[in-house]
Amino acid sequence: MQSEVTKQRNAATANDQSTSTQTSTQLDPAEQSQLDREANYVEQADKVGTKMATEPENVTKEDANKMHSKEHKAFGNTEPGGVASQAQSLAAENAGDKKA
Repeated sequence: MQSEVTKQRNAATANDQSTSTQTSTQLDPAEQSQLDREANYVEQADKVGTKMATEPENVTKEDANKMHSKEHKAFGNTEPGGVASQAQSLAAENAGDKKA
């Protein structure tokens, strides 16, 4: 679970670092918006990834839905087997559903 979080976080961080030498006044609104979406994803991935690793029985559908939304906004899709997918599976299991 953490390896997928780390992989996606590193991808978002690498993109962030590639533009970090520019100041925010040099970024056009679309670039800044993308960086913001990626930062939001990283923040949510940290929260949900930690929760999945330390207290998986407490992962909720709300956690999974937020993770799915942040991942889709940041990258345009969700990774099969990625953080959002894993969170959805755990949330469904915790709720007693057969699938998310």
